Amino acid sequence: MIVRTYIYPGMKIERTPEELAEIEALDNIPDEEIDLSDIPEITDEEWKRFYRENPRTPEEWEQYYRWNPKVNPELRRKLEAKKSAS
Repeated sequence: MIVRTYIYPGMKIERTPEELAEIEALDNIPDEEIDLSDIPEITDEEWKRFYRENPRTPEEWEQYYRWNPKVNPELRRKLEAKKSAS
């Protein structure tokens, strides 16, 4: 028997009852019992790079989308029209 679970709207992942039981068991483990010893710590330099590369405020997002060459041209036109209107 396969059970369907939804992770995101429109994204379906099929899980067996055994997989669902394992996921539920993992979900019930208290945070204090999770062993994080094999995960490397994030360095200060990595945090700085993350924050520098990821916009946080609406203005930073607007600048990011305005100057990012991969942005949809229609979105770019709307942003430029918004800036012209103000």
